[in-house]
Order: sequence, then C-alpha cells, then structure tokens
Amino acid sequence: MILRCRDAQVLVIDLPYLNSGATERLYRVGTVNFSALLHYNRSYFYASAVVELARAIAAAAR
Repeated sequence: MILRCRDAQVLVIDLPYLNSGATERLYRVGTVNFSALLHYNRSYFYASAVVELARAIAAAAR
C-alpha cells in the first residue's frame, strides 16, 4: 500500500509473526530508502532487518 505523507511516498508494511501460537502483525512505515532496499531483495523481512541493523550501528557509534 502506498500513501502520501507530506508530499513523500511511503509504504505501510505489515510483518506477520507468531506469538505464543497466535499470528500477530508488526506494522512498519517504509520511506524511499526502504524501497531502495527492496530493489536489492524483495523481502520485507530482509529490508526491515537491514533497517534495524543500521539503527543499532548508529546507536552504538554515538
């Protein structure tokens, strides 16, 4: 799904996961950078993992 947010296109992604046997959903908002990751690998899970890793590296570098 693509939504307009202050003149920028964003993706709203739902990532299903199991929690105590029940399927839950984690919602993420992806920007242009997230879309660029999807050109390399179309997996939303892969792109989300790259984003989380980048945030962890940035936090550790502070």
